[in-house]
Amino acid sequence: MHTLEEIPIGPYHPLLKEPENIRLFVRGETIVEAGFELGYNHRQVEKLFEGMDWYKGLELATKICGICSLSHGSAFCIGVERLGAKEPPKRALHIRTIACELERMHSHLLWAGIMCWDLGFETLFMHSWAYREDIMGLLEKLSGKRVSYDVCTLGGVRRDISPSLKAEMLEKMRTLEKNVKTLQEEVLSSNVAIDRMKGIGILAKDKAMELGIVGPMRRASGIGNDVRADDPYFSYEDVSFEVVTEKGADCLARTQVRLRELLESISIIQQLLERMPEGPINIGKVFGIPEGEVCSRVEAPRGENFHYNVSSGPKPYRYRVRPPTYANFLAIPEILRGYQISDAAPIVASIDPCFCCTDRVAVIDADSGARRSESMKVLAYGHR
Repeated sequence: MHTLEEIPIGPYHPLLKEPENIRLFVRGETIVEAGFELGYNHRQVEKLFEGMDWYKGLELATKICGICSLSHGSAFCIGVERLGAKEPPKRALHIRTIACELERMHSHLLWAGIMCWDLGFETLFMHSWAYREDIMGLLEKLSGKRVSYDVCTLGGVRRDISPSLKAEMLEKMRTLEKNVKTLQEEVLSSNVAIDRMKGIGILAKDKAMELGIVGPMRRASGIGNDVRADDPYFSYEDVSFEVVTEKGADCLARTQVRLRELLESISIIQQLLERMPEGPINIGKVFGIPEGEVCSRVEAPRGENFHYNVSSGPKPYRYRVRPPTYANFLAIPEILRGYQISDAAPIVASIDPCFCCTDRVAVIDADSGARRSESMKVLAYGHR
């Protein structure tokens, strides 16, 4: 009988895009238990919000994550605009929605490249990231930046989509549609890829609901929740799209969901560009935000991105961010347990993790109402 051995992955490891610690407890080649610890990149973002006015706060929100810059900026703007009863122009909402879907595409293609790399498909890694370059180029032309792009401002957007950029976007979408379909075919027709992903890292539907998993991970377990459809914001009510779900609940299903979502994003962008209304792109400087509290959420590439804002009037009094990876990483023990050490790379990659936000959570006792703060380490391992 083999004794239980521990294999640490990280906090700094070639498998991981950002610093975190995943621990595999194995017997032979089988993962018996797994846990994790975050917090290696904690930057005091929530505390910094409290000393900033609303426009400085928006700049900080867009810096929470380089990949999901617009998701955080959008959630911030939605909350402040609701507090102040400010309604951006219709054209601005269309531009915000287009930018959000471009961000979703660049994030999913980045993830597809990393997953292909972990599976040993270096050629498909290069193809995925080459397709992503087209998206990054469009984001740069729209915002002036490739990363941490400031598309949103309070009450609208900073830049318009010119007729020439509109034409270029439509042309790029037609090309990307062909490329994404080719990528789908190449990944999903590979016996090697199927063997590495099918039946691996299963997260059953009931367990996904119990843990509060969000985004593509949740939809890959057969649960059709998407903030864009469940609680529409910006111009999502003006377009038709499918909430993509799969029933496999494994690494393959999570791959299929993201690849299919790329095509839905292309369709959404095409619809919005063709129906772009005329008019202003913002309402000018926003003043007079009152005291109060508000919740706002958007469907980031990785899932529901939730912001809670308590306003003192001139600036935030308290600000709380719950990014999607914070919810999804609770599935780590469940999807690693019982699989082989060699399965750890595609399983972790299938989460599409991003860890640059926060490492604490408030736990409320449902019976007594008592509150306490716990680290993710405690939630992962079940002990201090």
